[in-house]
Amino acid sequence: MKTQQQWIEQREAQVIEQRAFLNGEYTAAVDETTLEVVNPATDEIIANIARCKSADVDLAVEYAKRAFKKRRMEPKLSSTQKIYPDQVC
Repeated sequence: MKTQQQWIEQREAQVIEQRAFLNGEYTAAVDETTLEVVNPATDEIIANIARCKSADVDLAVEYAKRAFKKRRMEPKLSSTQKIYPDQVC
């Protein structure tokens, strides 16, 4: 069982990614706004993350459509190898 100090150390060591993950990379929201993430137990602000809105969703959908068009005709194994090259036999 962890002590309170161990929990505190684990929390402090954690890094919260603050950008959105779009098209295989981290990026700020289109309008660069952020949203505070608050620990409800302490009211401490623990991060400011990308505040994604409809423009960000539209961009994500466009990236997904492009990826689908590009990869839909590839054999399944080839597609899998591109995602997990070290884990495919």
